[in-house]
Amino acid sequence: MRRAQLANTEKESHLMTILLNDADAIRSRYVDLGHDDAAICKAARISFDNLDYASTPERDARLVNYLIKNLHWSPVAHPQLLFTAAANEKTLLRVASRYSAGLRVEIIRPNLSDGSMIAVGVSVYWALKHWTIMPDTVRQAVIDAFPAAVAAANVSLYAPSIRAFAMADVIDIKGGPDSVYDALRSRGMEDEYSLSRMVTASLINKAPIWMARQLVKHQVELVWNEVSRRYVSDGLEYHLPDVLYKRAADKKQGSSDEPASTNARTAVLSSLVNEDEVYDLLIDETTGYGVAPEDARGILPLNTITNWVWTGSFNALARVYQLRSHEGTQRATRRFAEQLDATLAEAAPAAWSRARQLEGLV
Repeated sequence: MRRAQLANTEKESHLMTILLNDADAIRSRYVDLGHDDAAICKAARISFDNLDYASTPERDARLVNYLIKNLHWSPVAHPQLLFTAAANEKTLLRVASRYSAGLRVEIIRPNLSDGSMIAVGVSVYWALKHWTIMPDTVRQAVIDAFPAAVAAANVSLYAPSIRAFAMADVIDIKGGPDSVYDALRSRGMEDEYSLSRMVTASLINKAPIWMARQLVKHQVELVWNEVSRRYVSDGLEYHLPDVLYKRAADKKQGSSDEPASTNARTAVLSSLVNEDEVYDLLIDETTGYGVAPEDARGILPLNTITNWVWTGSFNALARVYQLRSHEGTQRATRRFAEQLDATLAEAAPAAWSRARQLEGLV
């Protein structure tokens, strides 16, 4: 039988991990995935809860090839590209109408002799999928940084191009969000909303499944890869809040400020222990039923802890913060918003402080 730690309880017959503190169960931290094929692999390996797997370039190349050949696109969408270019109005309209999904375009300076100067932000996945409109300088940057992805996608520098952009200049994003923010400002971008759409970050997050299902509803300018209980059957953790609250009289709000009986919490704990024991029995191949984790996971409660990698623009992340920090949001979800805020304020104080102030624009 799988054995873990039953936190702060005296039950000896079955050991499990129950997180009694929001700070242990709800986390968000900034992570630099890198800007190469390995970054794609890190995002993919979160499915096995193995973000820090000690890989090799050869293994990474095989994994990237598998992902792209089998249309598992989301890990390839975490690494981002950013470039400036000139484009006339006709080109902008054509690109916006045909390729808008996953494309971030903001005007830096309009109506120059060669067209408007624009900033373009896309994922590596988007660039590979729409290779025909990628400028040669951007293509070369992708080829240099993501050779395995380029080989798997079967594209090259000399593939046909419709020459949608002129004078393209790739912006180095390796320095982090504030570095990108400064680089765009130095090129003449002054509008804070435009800047917030171009600057991106990746986060490693931890929360109960029920909260993750709320947060994943935020999808515009965001990409998400999560631990899969189809593959991972050990290391289960559960969240049991310090206090459970009674239902609010106003049904628009989930809970009141009045604590429920401590017996309610005891009942939840008993239920968690029982469900964890049943899950162990289902998957145990020696003394249990040997059920596949992908089937057994169906009995796990919604307060089972999950982990995920989340990449998105500061515009999108600010939208998450603004909505989930509102006083009408569930208390535990506000804890996540506070974590998100603190993490990005530390990682990118200049870019984040401005993005989170764009109330009503995100």
